[in-house]
Amino acid sequence: MPGSGGLATLVVPWGVGSAQESADGRWLWFADWPEWSHYRKPIGGGDITRLLDRIHNGSGYAATTSGAYYWGGNASRAELRYVDPQTRRDELVFQPQLRAATRLTMSPDGRRLCFPLVERNSQELMMIENWR
Repeated sequence: MPGSGGLATLVVPWGVGSAQESADGRWLWFADWPEWSHYRKPIGGGDITRLLDRIHNGSGYAATTSGAYYWGGNASRAELRYVDPQTRRDELVFQPQLRAATRLTMSPDGRRLCFPLVERNSQELMMIENWR
């Protein structure tokens, strides 16, 4: 719906998660839920294009002006991949030695892709006696 008010417009006719606009404002990228197939649609209206059958996590991608980086593979062996919607080329970019968290962020200039690696995953429980 327009920011100034008015009628809402249906964008996608099914449940989706993790929608992102491309940096150039031309495309809406999203994953369906709960299957995590990956799609894009022109912002100005047009057909929805399915690009990937399944990504590792619906929020684990970063849209760019020319494609999208995403986490493929599985929880024990993640793969950072890139898909080019024009050529449908899907290529391996990086396979981290450490477990990677699923979030990806592209820098505003489009030159750097940022993501956290998990060196240690622990949970600690502490007891404080005689708390006042």
